[in-house]
Amino acid sequence: MNALLTPSSGLAAHVVGLCPTLRKLRILRHMTYDVTLTELASTGTCHQRVHTTAAGIASAVGRGLQDLYEFAARAAVTPAGPPQLSFPDPAPGRELDLDLCLPISGRPEKSGDIDVVVLPEGPVALTFHHGR
Repeated sequence: MNALLTPSSGLAAHVVGLCPTLRKLRILRHMTYDVTLTELASTGTCHQRVHTTAAGIASAVGRGLQDLYEFAARAAVTPAGPPQLSFPDPAPGRELDLDLCLPISGRPEKSGDIDVVVLPEGPVALTFHHGR
């Protein structure tokens, strides 16, 4: 999964603004990720915002991604890339909102808490999470 740290998130602002040469990022105590600072083109996605805590990120992401793939299947659109996740700095014990996005081939109508958005082009700090 791509984890996109957009300029609107506090962590991304730190990565992009204060540490332009950063190549490793420690998200939680036991996770370290390689980071690439890059520009992304605008991308059509289905999107769901999920409210959770730092301790609940894994289960919230799992449920949310399942919802996005089921939405894409019901809407008869094809996933057009890996799922993406944008989030603020996950401080222990703090509640946070995760923005889960799945790039898709079409522009179906919104359904329930899943909407269809175009992620704007622009700078991001990009990393990949390989599940365990």
